[in-house]
Amino acid sequence: FLSTVEIAREPDLRLLHKAFGKIKAYDWIIFTSVNAVDIFFTELAARQLDIRSLQGVRLCAIGPETREQLRLRGLFADIMPRRFCAEGILQALRGKLKPGQKVLLPRARNARPLLPEGLRQQGASVDEIYLYQASVPKNSDKSIIEQIMAGHIDIITFTSSSTVNNFVKL
Repeated sequence: FLSTVEIAREPDLRLLHKAFGKIKAYDWIIFTSVNAVDIFFTELAARQLDIRSLQGVRLCAIGPETREQLRLRGLFADIMPRRFCAEGILQALRGKLKPGQKVLLPRARNARPLLPEGLRQQGASVDEIYLYQASVPKNSDKSIIEQIMAGHIDIITFTSSSTVNNFVKL
């Protein structure tokens, strides 16, 4: 097993805390990872807020694991796309996201800009807030990379675009 991602929380989450103060103004919160769900709800609880503060806000989860993390917190995703990527979210929200609606997008700093740009093209007002960064791990098992380069590994599975990018950097 070779991990190509190390999750580093953003040191300053004031923008998230500010968003909590106006959470009822949002029509949608879009969660694009389990990490975003974890950090979002850890910070929500640290501010003495709970899921009741999200009443009326619709939720989108990028995939089954993210949806499950919401469910474990007593919440059900209103939408989960068929394709678990930004393009899938944009397609799933087409016709459901109304022009002028406000979207909170808590996410990774190094995520592709496609999602917020696409949401804005659909007429949404988007607050993109960075919660963490998926960076290259400081300590990786170089012997696995050597095995790959030598042709001893037949299949490599990637779980996100950042795992691919970081793998190439490694």
